[in-house]
Amino acid sequence: EPTRAALVQTPICEQGEGAGCAELAGESALLRELQEKSAQNRVARDKASLERYSYNNFSDYFAAGFPPRRLVRHSDGTFEALTDAEIDAAIKAGRVAKGSPGTPWQNYKGRNPYYFLDDD
Repeated sequence: EPTRAALVQTPICEQGEGAGCAELAGESALLRELQEKSAQNRVARDKASLERYSYNNFSDYFAAGFPPRRLVRHSDGTFEALTDAEIDAAIKAGRVAKGSPGTPWQNYKGRNPYYFLDDD
């Protein structure tokens, strides 16, 4: 039982943050630096993870609707569900573009989602 209690009470260091980070880094300046970088990048990683989750889990849901819709990404990472006709009109108006390999969208398994151009 003492082993289990020690395991539960061990301070945690996750993504460079937590009570256990100092103990894990010890005297290593390199590990402290890496923990700091990891903590600084946490927000960006969490945002990218939420975007991937939203796109991968909701695109099929909207595609199965009537009329079918596709997700179009806003610059803040949120998505808007538009019909093909709405997307075509937005592309012609210069408000929407299609992602392609070599852009940040290449990680979406080749689905090449659409994104708004004038969100900033």
